Amino acid sequence: MITACCEPQFFQAQAAILKRCVDEEKGIRSEEAHHDVGWDAALNSFCEKYFQGFAAGFRAAYCGLVCVNRANCIIGQKYTVSLSHGTKI
Repeated sequence: MITACCEPQFFQAQAAILKRCVDEEKGIRSEEAHHDVGWDAALNSFCEKYFQGFAAGFRAAYCGLVCVNRANCIIGQKYTVSLSHGTKI
């Protein structure tokens, strides 16, 4: 299992993207239900359907492409190598 790094920027970036994804899920679910389903219901729906892929995709993008410490980080090195070889994560 790969865990997240402890860099504050990692958590801030992940939280911002997660919020946008849940807001989008809220809009979709609310439209389907013809009423506002609420943020908690949208969060639960998003997590059930997409969170595992979201977390892995976020780590791949952030650790392999964004983080300036990736050269000194085991996680960042894994994703940098995977992305440069076109490996799906």
